[in-house]
Amino acid sequence: MADLNYTKGKWEIEGCNIQTANGRTIALAYDPDRPYHETPIALANARLIAAAPDMYKALKEIITDLEGWNKYDQRFLEKGKQALAKAGDKEEK
Repeated sequence: MADLNYTKGKWEIEGCNIQTANGRTIALAYDPDRPYHETPIALANARLIAAAPDMYKALKEIITDLEGWNKYDQRFLEKGKQALAKAGDKEEK
């Protein structure tokens, strides 16, 4: 599997700001019903975005491990591949 081109390293949260370890902004998370406010929904969105690189890496490892096992239901493997493709992983389309 080819590695997705994104900002590498630890993503941290400062309020609703998702940033690199050295404080460079990657993204801002919002609550669609209250833009520019630090609501529980905006903070949850920020946590989810900040976790994306770790989730992406874990899913790639899981798929790699499962591809050689016939005992697993292929539906789960396909769902994982679809999620990686949605994230932009060109090998999973």
